[in-house]
Amino acid sequence: MISCYQARRQRLRDTLCQGGAALLFSGEEIPLGVDMTYPFSVDRNFFYLTGLRLPGAAVLLSPDGEKLLLPTPDPRREIYEGPQMTPEEMAAAAGFAWADCAVGLDPLDVLPQAGTVYLDGKRPPTAGYHSPAARLAEQLREAGREVADVYPLVYALRRVKDAGEIEKLRRAVDVVDESLRYMAAHCRPGMTEGQYKATFEYAMAMRGSRPSFPSIVAAGKNSVYLHYEGERGVVRPGELLLLDVGAYVEHYASDISRTFPVGGFTPRQKAIYNLVYDVTRLVLEHMQPYHRYQEHVDAMCAYFSKYLQKLHIADTEPEQERFLRSLSRGCCHHMGLDAHDGYAPPEEILLPGMVFTNEPGVYLPAEGIGVRIEEDLLITETGNELLSAAIPAAPQDAAAFLG
Repeated sequence: MISCYQARRQRLRDTLCQGGAALLFSGEEIPLGVDMTYPFSVDRNFFYLTGLRLPGAAVLLSPDGEKLLLPTPDPRREIYEGPQMTPEEMAAAAGFAWADCAVGLDPLDVLPQAGTVYLDGKRPPTAGYHSPAARLAEQLREAGREVADVYPLVYALRRVKDAGEIEKLRRAVDVVDESLRYMAAHCRPGMTEGQYKATFEYAMAMRGSRPSFPSIVAAGKNSVYLHYEGERGVVRPGELLLLDVGAYVEHYASDISRTFPVGGFTPRQKAIYNLVYDVTRLVLEHMQPYHRYQEHVDAMCAYFSKYLQKLHIADTEPEQERFLRSLSRGCCHHMGLDAHDGYAPPEEILLPGMVFTNEPGVYLPAEGIGVRIEEDLLITETGNELLSAAIPAAPQDAAAFLG
């Protein structure tokens, strides 16, 4: 039986230009200090095509077939890290015949001598570090070879999830739901943002998961910063607590935001919260199969514009223009192997199997009020399914969540 990884590789091969070959690297371990490395994070496109999570590997797709390039086994890893998969086991897990594998081989030795070489150009060279793909691209161009970017081709495949991927995303959402409920039951006003965060992440770890991005726990005036990184703020009654969190389950990521009042909403907080909540439901009406992505952007901007002056969110025309301009990319992004798995162009047609976030927000620094509600939704054949529906979001449920 053909594995999902074999099927994905074949689909990618079918999109390459005639005679073209694609080479995708798993990534490298980056040194940290004298004898340590930063935690290794496998290249998502390599993982999508192989299901493997090891450094120093690559996969080649060419007119002649496919080849898995594996690093030479290092006996020291057995000593320090425990049992390792053998090359034969890795090949079987990725759906390769052993005859289509090579150990310790330089990728240049297996590249076809002619034709376009597709490399991942999503990660350009950065100061102090060139990725394996960037280094090889330089070599090939110096030799007069034509190099193209394979990232858009792989990403086009990744946008629509199969049943196995959707199940992992469901579980990643469930982990967040359960961990938020554990946090709410064990944390109280007077504790710091860091203590709330630690409690949430403890519950996640107890479920065999880890954050899919650095958890954001922002209390009071800190809730207006979209990617807040602090942990020392105190969670106080009368303020809002904004959480932007996600979980990894078998390398698939959820991405969820909730804003909870500490001790109940003030009238002003409730008015802003109700607006944001209503927009999330409006977005659901437009994130429908075979609709254009831009539809939800237009509807959201039109809805917000009716309330900007009424709720004193933006009183002047320039303020209103800035607010609406901030929504130009919409409030959704693809979700999958990364929490931010890519942004849809305005004309993208939504297809069954795509998974998006839905995260409108209003941020008022002068008032110390930031409200974001972020849902995870699956586009289906008949509409959409709110994967995060069990996590309290309706105003009455949010008001009661922290007790």
